[in-house]
Amino acid sequence: MLLQQKLLNQLSDNTKKLFANKCSFYEIPCYQYGTKEELGHAIGKMSRASIAITDEGLARAIAKYFDRND
Repeated sequence: MLLQQKLLNQLSDNTKKLFANKCSFYEIPCYQYGTKEELGHAIGKMSRASIAITDEGLARAIAKYFDRND
């Protein structure tokens, strides 16, 4: 199952490195997106520092969006 981790600009450098290293080790795509508030709003929740996408179809669509808009 494809899993994507979204990181935010508001995370500390150490936390970003931790997520990036874990995603790299498990070969999981990793993307940064907006602020905690923007990410929370995008999923209909309060602010979130990170989310994991476990649905393969949704993960592919999100990856396509980020790859196209880099």
